[in-house]
Amino acid sequence: MYIGINISGRNLFTVAVIEEDGKISSINHFWKEGLYWFLEHSKVKVAVLNLNFRERGSDLKFRYLTDLMNVLLESFEFEQMEVKKVYENGRFVGVTDTDLFFEQAVSRDLLPVETREGVEQRIYTLSKAGIYVDENLFSTDMERLRSEVNAVVSSYTALSVEMGNYSFKEIEGIEVLVPEYRYVPKAERKYL
Repeated sequence: MYIGINISGRNLFTVAVIEEDGKISSINHFWKEGLYWFLEHSKVKVAVLNLNFRERGSDLKFRYLTDLMNVLLESFEFEQMEVKKVYENGRFVGVTDTDLFFEQAVSRDLLPVETREGVEQRIYTLSKAGIYVDENLFSTDMERLRSEVNAVVSSYTALSVEMGNYSFKEIEGIEVLVPEYRYVPKAERKYL
């Protein structure tokens, strides 16, 4: 199982689960205790946490990310992903910035995720990358929708780690996972 986690607030997390064929099977919102229960009762192979470095309040979210990362490493026995390391078996955790993925996909300027147009731009890009999300999984609340889109791309990053289609980029001393964007022609897209 490959999951992406977006930190929505102090104790609120959005989790997207992706299948190996690129289909998002679920999007869930958890309080901290619910997230821990989910991790304990599911067989997560790769978890990727999202941290948008350009977002306001990143210092606070960085602290929440660090706390969650420590819990995953110590209590759930995940192994932190590093640049020059070969991964074969085990459970791994990494950090991504979803805007790095979207910047590869969008030919014009990437609109801010705080705007409706920015969220729509990101949702439109998902299918072009071969990521299928049933529209019924998305929330109608704009704040939740932003978090869900970031969780979806974080889960895609987790799948990319398994497939070997990713690179590392260092931002502010943190090794950040960046999935490779590959355009999928409309005729080859699944679930249309």
